Amino acid sequence: MWEENLSAWQLRMQYPSEARLLEDIVVADCLSSLGLIATKFGGSKTTHFRIKLDNEFELQISPVDKGRDGYSEWFSWHQPNHEHSGEDCDGQMPESSIRANIKLFYSDENGRSEIYSFTHHHQNVETLIRSALNLIHRDLGFKLNPIVKRERGSSAKNK
Repeated sequence: MWEENLSAWQLRMQYPSEARLLEDIVVADCLSSLGLIATKFGGSKTTHFRIKLDNEFELQISPVDKGRDGYSEWFSWHQPNHEHSGEDCDGQMPESSIRANIKLFYSDENGRSEIYSFTHHHQNVETLIRSALNLIHRDLGFKLNPIVKRERGSSAKNK
């Protein structure tokens, strides 16, 4: 039967630039809602976010997946494992996960240096960042924390 409404997948394939921009908005909103200080940069087909950490470190996240025409995609979509039982898949909602390249940078008066890089996959932006910082601690011994925005009127005593 002919479908009159385009599916989310068809829209993504038809408008890859717009899909990337929408995903950028989702990631930026997640970072902001966590109170993280992040800078967005990139080119016409990809976006990177650099998150301020303590001790002059920065964590950069970049999408790994590439879609139509080489546009970056932050999220991968899949059916949940418990729904692969052969049931009718049409009515089931797919779940998303985020795949990103993680880079750790150190900045000082001599400039910025890349210290570590790896690809990571998690359920959402928050767990991706938390898990990446845990892996950095495990692998390099650096116990790093993001610098968070202070709320207006709050002081160091209240934190």
